[in-house]
Amino acid sequence: MQYITRHSDVSSITLDSVLVDTPEINMKDFAGGSVSIPAGSTITTLTYYGCHTQGGTHLVLLDSDGVAVTQTVAASRVIDMPAAVFGLPYLKIVSNADGAVSICRKT
Repeated sequence: MQYITRHSDVSSITLDSVLVDTPEINMKDFAGGSVSIPAGSTITTLTYYGCHTQGGTHLVLLDSDGVAVTQTVAASRVIDMPAAVFGLPYLKIVSNADGAVSICRKT
């Protein structure tokens, strides 16, 4: 019998409210994941940006209706990354406020 295995990679990053200051997340070997917002965080909104090349110009990620992919979040919560990010090799997440989060990427 064959089994499908899943692996995860968890890292802490500091999101920023300015695109050029938020870190790039390498998603090439991953198929989505989740974002954990710690207790006491003032982060309430995440907006996703993508790029096909490492260190390239990240553009706002749009859904099939042409609307920016944005999530409303709250402290002490874990939220799945939206399915729209699954095809991106490089990702940036811009938050409404600067702050540390935990990112879990899944294979």
